[in-house]
Amino acid sequence: MKYQKQRTTEILSRLIDIPHRHLTMPDILWNLFLKDRTLLSIPFQAVSFTLLSWFHDSYKKDNLKPNFILVLHTFERNDKWNVHIHCLIASLALGSSKEKKIDFFLYDMLRKRWQTILFNLLEEKLSPKLFRTIKNSCYRDYNDGFYVRAKKTNFLILKKV
Repeated sequence: MKYQKQRTTEILSRLIDIPHRHLTMPDILWNLFLKDRTLLSIPFQAVSFTLLSWFHDSYKKDNLKPNFILVLHTFERNDKWNVHIHCLIASLALGSSKEKKIDFFLYDMLRKRWQTILFNLLEEKLSPKLFRTIKNSCYRDYNDGFYVRAKKTNFLILKKV
């Protein structure tokens, strides 16, 4: 018990309390993931590529990297199949020589970029002919990109060591 308290205290001393944003994967593609579970790695790749490419474009000079945690959920509370990914994005970016508070996110860009990257990755794994109908339907129904929630709450990350 003494070790657990010491370990908890040590970990808590290394955390930073900062705001974050929350992105969720849209439900339009659930059946694809139900039929082929190997596709479940693609949402992780899509969100990662989206954030890393945006940070690279926006903060190239400072070489800043985003801090985020991705969590995949495959079911709702009522046990219905519901594939979605949550992305907790910290409002603090770390660079090779400095850190910077990031409190502005271009949500229109994030929604559209994430949608495009997700579709491109899925199309590489699926038959383009089969997927094109789904993709065109989604672009028509979600012409502003996929949903991004911007509720600000706090989130703990490890301090740079």
